[in-house]
Amino acid sequence: MKKIFLLLFMSLFTYGAIYADVTWKISDDGTLTIYGTKMDDYKYNESPWHFHLDKIKKVVLEEGITNIGVYAFSDCRNLTSVSIPNTVVNIGNAAFIGCESLSSITIPNSVTSIGESVFSYCTSLTSITIPKSVSYIDFGIASHCPNLISITVEEGNKNYDSRDNCNAIIDKKYNGLLQGCQNTIIPNSVTRIWDWAFDECSSLTSITIPNSVSIIGLAAFCGCSSLVSITIPKSVRIIGDGAFQGCSGLSSIIVEEGNVKYDSRNDCNAIVETRTNNLVYGCKNTVIPNSINRIEESAFWGCEELTSIVIPNSVTSIGIWAFAWCKALSSVTIPSSIASLDNSVFKGCVSLSKVNCYAATPPAIGDEVFVGVPFDSSILNVPASSVSAYQNANGWNEWENILPIEEKESTSIGDIVKGQSWDEKTYNLNGLRIDGYDTHKGIYIKNGKKFVR
Repeated sequence: MKKIFLLLFMSLFTYGAIYADVTWKISDDGTLTIYGTKMDDYKYNESPWHFHLDKIKKVVLEEGITNIGVYAFSDCRNLTSVSIPNTVVNIGNAAFIGCESLSSITIPNSVTSIGESVFSYCTSLTSITIPKSVSYIDFGIASHCPNLISITVEEGNKNYDSRDNCNAIIDKKYNGLLQGCQNTIIPNSVTRIWDWAFDECSSLTSITIPNSVSIIGLAAFCGCSSLVSITIPKSVRIIGDGAFQGCSGLSSIIVEEGNVKYDSRNDCNAIVETRTNNLVYGCKNTVIPNSINRIEESAFWGCEELTSIVIPNSVTSIGIWAFAWCKALSSVTIPSSIASLDNSVFKGCVSLSKVNCYAATPPAIGDEVFVGVPFDSSILNVPASSVSAYQNANGWNEWENILPIEEKESTSIGDIVKGQSWDEKTYNLNGLRIDGYDTHKGIYIKNGKKFVR
């Protein structure tokens, strides 16, 4: 009797099991079949079939199943086919997250609710159709889906649409773009781009934000690494944290004239908050203006093509992660106005070979500011009178090469040239313009260079 019970138990464990209100079995060909009614919500990678993840190629939910639980099929990397019955009304958060081989899925017209990040990291997914029955969609349902090219909302949906064949999900209540893809064209009627709308859409190369948009949400374009330019229209009043973080291919950032909240003064290729003079987002071609007070948190995070940056003396603070993971960054100039560096400011800058720091007193260092910097080969240049102070300062003393900054005779005037021709655009060293030839012998300035007469 004991032997029969043991064999029965082993059979259930290997080929099927009863879990809450559902029963499941997995066949030799990798088909996971689930029977019952209400599926539980699970913690990440703690579903009852978790130990068979690599084997699962097909999921069949039988009639009677009413929901797909949170994290139900997370990281089923070999899953290519899902059959969902008309009895399912809810798909829980991250239900299919990480299903890398899933290229398409049919959502039945019984479904009314789709949770957050349902299809995130489904890197093979090419299309999504939202049926007219759906009344609620959470944020980021298809973030990190680089191959997604088509998004359609079925005609007759009361809460959502894909107006003008825009290849996006638009919520009708706020006219907000909820989910986009690489082929999205933002309609002129959209007033906001919701959080995570284009998150990690790495195949997105260009996007036009219409003048109807006033809000760009949290991480809206985060990780759009192929995006090369962005223009912020004058209508935009709010840009959320991380909106353009990790857009490593950006070479041009323009804020349209007339925007009352932001600007890109002096063709700086950056977004500046006008009232505070804080630089919010930069790119590989950013030149930080002398009017900037602060470089905000994550302003250049993941800007992998940024090679050098000069921080002007107007800047007094730099936010956490400001230049983190700028992997090509080789040269940085830190002005004397900086008294401290926040956590992880230059973390992951593995190519940093030269840092010029003009602060006489070594700035206080936060946690992991220079983690990843090659201290054995990188050179830290500091004021000559401060070399010893940096050699003994926490964080700075990790550099093996701390050298005095070479003082130049002049910072803005070229070398003295003798025998140069004379013209009317000539000045003496007091800055007074000299007209004609009525001058004494001495040193004069012509077109920004010193010469001897």
